[in-house]
Amino acid sequence: MTINVTVLGTRGIPDVQGGVETHCQNLYPEIYRQGSAEVCVIARSPYVNYRRSEYQGVKLKSLWAPKSRKFEAIIHSTLAAFSTLFDGSNVVHVHAVGPGLVVPLLRLLGKRVVFTHHGPDYDRQKWGRMAKEMLRLGEKWAVKYANEVIVISEVINNLIKHKHGRHNAHVIYNGVRQVELPPADRQAAILDKYGLKPGQYIVA
Repeated sequence: MTINVTVLGTRGIPDVQGGVETHCQNLYPEIYRQGSAEVCVIARSPYVNYRRSEYQGVKLKSLWAPKSRKFEAIIHSTLAAFSTLFDGSNVVHVHAVGPGLVVPLLRLLGKRVVFTHHGPDYDRQKWGRMAKEMLRLGEKWAVKYANEVIVISEVINNLIKHKHGRHNAHVIYNGVRQVELPPADRQAAILDKYGLKPGQYIVA
């Protein structure tokens, strides 16, 4: 059976700046290529130039969002959550603690929810006190009410264990896409250009 997955919590893909965006741009084409899921990523309209599109088999749809640091995530995530009533999705994958505020709503709408915790955004200096409290609440609700929780590090896993009592999260580290190396003769030419010898240098 094919699973229909709707994704929210990202500004959009492809080529939109941000850690969650890069994560999504790499993850969902891989899931699509496995052949067991249809995926639709719901983007925020200020960041993309499409209403509907496709990227490497992944369906893309944009919904309106205000370009406001304080309000864009929650307004867009709420609109996206209600849109899942009409898209035939079996699973909704929510990214980040801000959009995590809509996880209880998605459950009330009858959706199975996967939540990926990318980090405690409320620790960032750019947020004021009220915004930090809302981000903490988003973390709490998402971790408590999501059917499945993914964390990208053991640090985050330990955080949600101690703060929220969630002991069954899946730790899935962010991967690095391996770049195809040039032919051996080209590699040798590059090393010669910089006066380097194989096995005798460090890239930092």
